[in-house]
Amino acid sequence: FPSHDIANYNDLDMICMDAAPNCLIVSHAYDYPPASKFGKGIFCGLLGPWLEPSLTYCGWTDPTMQSLIVKHVLEKLNQRLTEWANLWLSHRLHVQTQGILTAADCGNEMHPNKDGFEKMAAEFL
Repeated sequence: FPSHDIANYNDLDMICMDAAPNCLIVSHAYDYPPASKFGKGIFCGLLGPWLEPSLTYCGWTDPTMQSLIVKHVLEKLNQRLTEWANLWLSHRLHVQTQGILTAADCGNEMHPNKDGFEKMAAEFL
């Protein structure tokens, strides 16, 4: 990710500092969605899917390849957010949330189910 891709996080930081100078900004970069959940939305399909349509549009239709692509992008996001948080540790906290969930913990391609949210919450605590 080029440095300008983190600009929105810097904007968020400035807004927070103006509104609440002592706040802590907490970030995370999602966990890796299992291939078996690609194309699945929530609320009977009324919301989502989020990832699969774009991957298919780009010609990546093999679930294994889709998983590898999404994992790569999320790892890069995690790296950038970690670097960003490390620039101001007293004000920013990046929670490492990748590799926590199993396929059974995922409700769809983006969101954990109840058990998955409990595992994620434990990481934040």
